[in-house]
Amino acid sequence: ITRKGFYGSNLPNQDRAILAFPPASIVKDGSNEHHRHDFLLGIFDGHGELGHQSSSFIARDLPRRLGLIPGATAKKSKPRNENRFKKKYIPSTILTASSTQDDIFRALEQSFIEMNHELNSSEDDNMRPNMSGSTASVILKWGGSNLYVANVGDSRTFICTASRNTGEIEIIYESRPDKPNLPDEAARIEAS
Repeated sequence: ITRKGFYGSNLPNQDRAILAFPPASIVKDGSNEHHRHDFLLGIFDGHGELGHQSSSFIARDLPRRLGLIPGATAKKSKPRNENRFKKKYIPSTILTASSTQDDIFRALEQSFIEMNHELNSSEDDNMRPNMSGSTASVILKWGGSNLYVANVGDSRTFICTASRNTGEIEIIYESRPDKPNLPDEAARIEAS
């Protein structure tokens, strides 16, 4: 559930969410076979005048970059500064059934880097990166029961469990929001 922010403006709700399921694949475990059901869950909080455009772009593009939509590839926008874009652009990793944990970490990180460069170098007037942006919180279940969490910006991700007996909910993981007042985040921003 999301709702429009209360900043006294006429901006639309800038929140976007996705739940993407790649086709189930059959995995052989010794002599047994079972279906693998992976998913990508994401929440994106747009900021600024055109934040809804930024959050929509990420929600639409992230599953494509990770290869979760069969036959689809991420669409590259035309960059404003071709040299700057080529220098910093790093191709993303498409996830496969044989992707290792390192492959998954790299795929998530590279996808965020690529989308950031796409947004910052877009000639599309609906993106205007100096006026807009988005946070991202995603959870990827890939291969077995592993969950991978990626967080960009000041949004927060929680993973909770619920007791079958009591219904009591316990937070088992909480991401740290990247705020500029944190020393390591301030140093990263100043270095960029």
